[in-house]
Amino acid sequence: MSGPQRSGGGMGRWLPINGEPAGWEPDEICFVDDPTAATGWGRAYPAGFPVAGVTGEWAATAWAALDAVGGAAAAVVGAGALAGLLRLAVAFPADPRPAAVIETTGTTEGVELALRTVAPCGTVVLAARPLWPTAALRTYHDVHRSGVRILPVPWAPADPRAAPLAAAGPGPVRWPSPIPEER
Repeated sequence: MSGPQRSGGGMGRWLPINGEPAGWEPDEICFVDDPTAATGWGRAYPAGFPVAGVTGEWAATAWAALDAVGGAAAAVVGAGALAGLLRLAVAFPADPRPAAVIETTGTTEGVELALRTVAPCGTVVLAARPLWPTAALRTYHDVHRSGVRILPVPWAPADPRAAPLAAAGPGPVRWPSPIPEER
């Protein structure tokens, strides 16, 4: 397969989305996190991969992000399916500068917002893989000086503990929608 490679757990592979998935193969089904975002991400799966397996992976990744904050109340940055799953399960923080923020967009802007939102000495969890290999961030001012801890969460294969979340939550959006009958 050409294009982005499989990474993290699970059967899918990461794709940056900029209007349409980059590197999408005709024999794949792509699930997009937030189809309304100008720039975003998705995961491509082999045609015929069970939808329950797809939603299981997404819910397991949300579960892993919840584990990373240790059950603490957390703000969630993002508007896509992964953010929606997290909002079903995480306690909403009362403090406008919460001790934990979970970032789900994979964009530089999303990471910057998470860093501006989290309390000093708090934790930012990166639940989505960054869209680009580098990002221009103010590491001294926003991370080092404020004592923020950044934790990446690798994409998780389906986890039985996350099954209720998969059943209750919003799923990722198929692309293209509807999926063509013939390829």
